[in-house]
Amino acid sequence: MMLATLIVKTGVEVETDVALVKHIIVGGHYGALGWEMPGVFHGHADQQSCIHCIVDVLDMWSCMKAAFETMGAADQAHLAKEATPFGEHVQFPSFDGHNGGEYLSIMRFLINDLDRFNRFRDGHHDLNSHSLTLNNDARMLRVFEPMRKTLISQH
Repeated sequence: MMLATLIVKTGVEVETDVALVKHIIVGGHYGALGWEMPGVFHGHADQQSCIHCIVDVLDMWSCMKAAFETMGAADQAHLAKEATPFGEHVQFPSFDGHNGGEYLSIMRFLINDLDRFNRFRDGHHDLNSHSLTLNNDARMLRVFEPMRKTLISQH
């Protein structure tokens, strides 16, 4: 919207009908953008359910990683023993590029372009798990969700 205002105020000539694009956005007629700008839009839109799932998974792993990092050595050793083989290296495995490509793509966008969930940028060179993780994430989320509110109130 700001860009449209700048284009109109400066009188810069552009190929796109800025007033129409502004009307499309304000009116929520997003599907019409593909008709007005066919070379820009590829017909794919991220599903909100995927975005919410990814944010929930990243939030869950953020909480687990933060909790693990605040534990003392004795508590970390106890966790490693009680939660073998997962308790020793509490690290988000990411999403699979072959079987969860949409999830991986959205996650990369959130981390690299929107600068969210920065803790996952380090140590995950391509952010691809190369293995199926969605089922495990779903099981973990079912356990995590009931305790999420209590964790948020503690911070």
